[in-house]
Amino acid sequence: MLFPAKVFTICILLLLPTNFQESRAMLPHRGNHDFTGWKVSIAPARAIEDVSLYLMEVKPYTIDSPEKKGIVGDVVLEAMRRAGYRAKIIVMPVPRALLLVPNMQNALIVPLARLEEREANFTWIARVINSERTFFTLGGKVNSFAEANANFKSIGVTRGSAGFQILLHQGFEISKLKQVNQGVTAAKMLNAGRFDAWYSSIHEEQQLEKDAAVRPFVMSVPLGKTEEYLGCSKRCDQTMVDRLSETIVEMQKDGSVKKIIAAYGL
Repeated sequence: MLFPAKVFTICILLLLPTNFQESRAMLPHRGNHDFTGWKVSIAPARAIEDVSLYLMEVKPYTIDSPEKKGIVGDVVLEAMRRAGYRAKIIVMPVPRALLLVPNMQNALIVPLARLEEREANFTWIARVINSERTFFTLGGKVNSFAEANANFKSIGVTRGSAGFQILLHQGFEISKLKQVNQGVTAAKMLNAGRFDAWYSSIHEEQQLEKDAAVRPFVMSVPLGKTEEYLGCSKRCDQTMVDRLSETIVEMQKDGSVKKIIAAYGL
C-alpha cells in the first residue's frame, strides 16, 4: 500500500540531530516504506526583542561601567536575557529619566524606588531589593525624622531622588534640603562642613567606603525604607511585564539574586 502523498511537513519542537540519516532512523517505520522524499522543517525560536533600558546611576544599585551594571542592573539584565529580551542601555540623570520615561512606550527603568508620588506614573514590574536610608554626620546620631528636623539646619540629599521625596513627606522645609548630584559629591560636601547631615541609602554610603571614596561617617538608625523596582513606562506591553516579573521571581527563588548581591560585598 502506498502513502497518498510523498511529501509531509514535520514541525519538530525538540532539536533534531545534525545528521539527517540519524534523524531518519529515529522516525517510526511501518513496513518497507521509503521516506526519502520527506521534507523536515523546524519551528523557529522566538526572536530576541530589543528593549530600551533607562539606567539612572545610583550606586551600588546601578553602575555605568562596561564590566558591571550594579545590583539591580545586573539582576535586570539577566532577567531580560532569560526572558528573551536584549537591553539597549541609555544612561540618564535621575530627574530627567523620571520626567521622560513615564510618557514613553515599552521603556524600562532602573532602579525605581516605589513611592506613593510615583505610583501612577509607571508600570511596576518586580521588586529587586530593599533600600534602607538614614542620616550620616561627622558626629552625633538621631533616632527619628523629628529629631533630625530639629537638630539639622541643612541636609544634603541627591537631586530628585526618593530620599528627597521622603524628607519632604516627613515635613522638612525645602529650604533646609541641599540637593546635590548623585555620587560622592554629597559626602565630600559633608566632610567640608557644607551641611550638617547627609541623607542617603546605607548601601550607597557602604559602597563609597568600599571604593575608598569617603571616610566612615557616623550613621543614625535606619529611617526611610523603600523597595527598588524594575519599572516601565505607563504604556508597557503586558506580555513583557509578565515575562520579566515571573523571571525575577524565579531568580529570587533559585538564589540568583542573592548571588548577585553577594558579588557586591553587601
